[in-house]
Formats: sequence, C-alpha cells, structure tokens
Amino acid sequence: MHLGEVSSLSNKLSKITVIGLGLIGGSIVKALHASSFDGEIVGIDADLRSVAYGLQHKLITSGGTEINALVKGSDLVIIATHLRFYEEIIGELLALDSSLLITDVGSVKKCDFIHDYVKNNKLNFIGGHPLAGSEKTGFENGVSSLFVDKPYYIIPFNNKVSDTAKVLELVGLIGAKASIMDSEEHDTLMSLTSHVPHLLAALQVNLLSSSATEGVLEHVGEGFKDATRIASSSPDLWSDIVLMNKNEILTQVNKLKDEMNVLSDLLEQEDRNGVYDFFQKASDMRSRIS
Repeated sequence: MHLGEVSSLSNKLSKITVIGLGLIGGSIVKALHASSFDGEIVGIDADLRSVAYGLQHKLITSGGTEINALVKGSDLVIIATHLRFYEEIIGELLALDSSLLITDVGSVKKCDFIHDYVKNNKLNFIGGHPLAGSEKTGFENGVSSLFVDKPYYIIPFNNKVSDTAKVLELVGLIGAKASIMDSEEHDTLMSLTSHVPHLLAALQVNLLSSSATEGVLEHVGEGFKDATRIASSSPDLWSDIVLMNKNEILTQVNKLKDEMNVLSDLLEQEDRNGVYDFFQKASDMRSRIS
C-alpha cells in the first residue's frame, strides 16, 4: 500500500478519542486543537488530574477516567498509553463498540493478540507510531508542534484502505510525515534507531554510576551529556518497549557484542590502523545523518 492509494479516500474526522493523556497523547490533543480540526475531542486517562487539565484549558470537549459511552461515535480512537495496557483497553473498546476504528502511538508493532484480532476480523486497527518525544512526561509538557515534520509510521495490518485514510488525515492535522510499512520492518527499524540506542545510553550512565572514581560526576562533559540525554526517559515506559521488542533487540545486541569483540582485539593488538578504520567508518556514516 502506498500513500497515493489512500490520499483521495480521506473522510473528514469529526470526533476523535485519545486514551492516555501523557506527553504523546497530550501533544496530539494540543496539535489537533491548534490545527484546522473543528470536531469533538474526548480525553480518557486514569489520572483525573490529566482529564481536569484538558477540560480546564479547553483542550478536550469531554473526558473521564474510564472508557465509557463518551467514546461511542468516535471516528478514530487513539491509544496513547504504555504498551502493557493495550490488551485490556482494546478489550474494553470492543465490548463498548466493536465497529470502532482504533490506532495507537506505540513503538512496537509485532503484538500477537492484535494480529489475532485483526486476522479474525474482530478488530479495526491501524498501527501508528510518531517518531517524536521528549524525556519529559505529562499532559502539561505536551506541545502542539511536537510532531511537525517528524516521521509518523503507519502499519495497516491489512485493514481497509479507507481506515488507513483516516489515520493519514490525523497525521496531516498534526503536521507529521506519514510512512506506511509492515510491523516487522517497523520493529527492526526501531530496534536499530531507537531501542538499542536507549539501552546504550542507559548502559553508559550505569557504568558511570558504578565507577569507584571519586567525584566522577564533576568531570562529566557535554559530549557525555549529549550522548546520554535519552537515559532520562521513563523507566516504566522503556521497560515495556524493550521487553515487547526483545527478539529484534537481542539480534542487534548480539551484533554489538561481535563489534565489541573486534574492537577489543584491535586495542589488545595496539592496531592503530584498525582503530582508525573503526572511527572512520562511524564518522562517515554519521555524516550521512542529517
């Protein structure tokens, strides 16, 4: 499926429900509020304070702490919670109205129960994943411009093209750039460009933490801070992500082990040419990243 196939099938969204009013869900709400969208926005979050924030700032039309009748009639329901809550939430949505079109913002897409539901025609689900975020959390830290010009991956799961068109409309409203792919391609890409880098950043910080060198924190430079900024991200969120994408991540980790063994050998042998080539290869690749 290509973007051109669905560009002419978009139907104007008039009611959108966002479940999970954290940084990403809250930023979607704020982006919709700042866009040309003039329909109804329903906000659902287990934390009453998040719902109250949305109502107080007139960012959501209505809201609550549980999935209820407010969700009915939504053209699109966006799940923006941690991955481990998906199965329960989708079960509640199906019990409420099995015809609802559901999407998400999670960074792992090979989820067995979703695939089974879709395969058996029990779920209208289009996977979604905006490649945007922050080490900050909460609705109040959400920003309307978070997704502008950022990639937004769409995984149709063999659903109707017209359903994919609705998610594409959402992507356009928040200013992101859509890219359609399958779940396996998505999860492999994320393991390389997001999940393993988060693990490496955490490993660097934990290595520093375990150091017996006195006053080591006083000597941390800007390079270390830049390389490890993402280690400040939510441990709760990232525990879910790495465990759900463990197979792809373990594949990359094993490759990293091989690379580390090669580098260790080069250092043991004091092979300057080999070490130079190691850094040159990395420098050449990094220069290609805009």
